[in-house]
Amino acid sequence: MKTSLPSEVNVVKNKLEGETWFYRVHMLFTDATSVYFCNDKQTFTYGGNDYLPIPFTLSSLKSGTGGELPTRTMSVAGQAVQSFLTPYVRAKGGVRSAVVTITKVLYEQPALDMSATAEIYKAVNITISDDAMTIKLGFVRLREQQIPIYQYTSVRCRVLSEFKGTLCGYAGGDATCEGTPEDCISKSNYARFNAERGLTPGTLRLA
Repeated sequence: MKTSLPSEVNVVKNKLEGETWFYRVHMLFTDATSVYFCNDKQTFTYGGNDYLPIPFTLSSLKSGTGGELPTRTMSVAGQAVQSFLTPYVRAKGGVRSAVVTITKVLYEQPALDMSATAEIYKAVNITISDDAMTIKLGFVRLREQQIPIYQYTSVRCRVLSEFKGTLCGYAGGDATCEGTPEDCISKSNYARFNAERGLTPGTLRLA
């Protein structure tokens, strides 16, 4: 049974490691207010939300010496700090415990659902100066993390919402897909079944 992805699918996945993508960020405050921004040069619309262009950089993950969960830093500089982020953050009393979701977006396929690559953090602290803002991001505690079912079981395809899309690759006559291995096998498309080889079927109970 084949387990490797077709070459054309690997091309799309490998683009995540190049310079053909940007980040979109959803910052959810504790009062359920949301802020959306991206580090592209123009406003990016996705899922009915406008992500404002705000230049920022992300550090690599840094681990502590005492067994702490890794953290990374988001650094924002320029006019956007004073005109948008600083007033908003101060009005909310800071960003501590805000949930920050960072997702990559492919320039060539901006509508492609890349939620499977999303990284979810909690804002730990923030430093603000006249023209810069630094937000320290820590991982959400694992027992608070809501993990998509396709990441821990092998019976649900992660690209079901993109049926017949690039990562799915099915080009047959069926108009629907159940997202299961059996349905993928019946379509002779199992080589492209997108699910982690996780828990064995029959051993997982969803409450």
